Amino acid sequence: LGYSYIVVGHSLGAGTAALTAVIIKEELNIPKVKCYAIGCPPVLDKKAALGTTDYICSVVHSRDIIPRVSLSNMRIMNK
Repeated sequence: LGYSYIVVGHSLGAGTAALTAVIIKEELNIPKVKCYAIGCPPVLDKKAALGTTDYICSVVHSRDIIPRVSLSNMRIMNK
């Protein structure tokens, strides 16, 4: 029907929004989707995240720890 979708979330909801946008675009093959993820936790690996830059916009406050808490970052901090 030509609809476009906008998915928005904050914190845990941002992670859910990002994953929902990926499902809509990649699995359901609906091309018109945009996601605004505010304070999104890391829910995709680097390769997948780089593949979503045209439709997911992630906004992070300078000192927000949630977007930076990933397994790879925890390993670095543990050294």
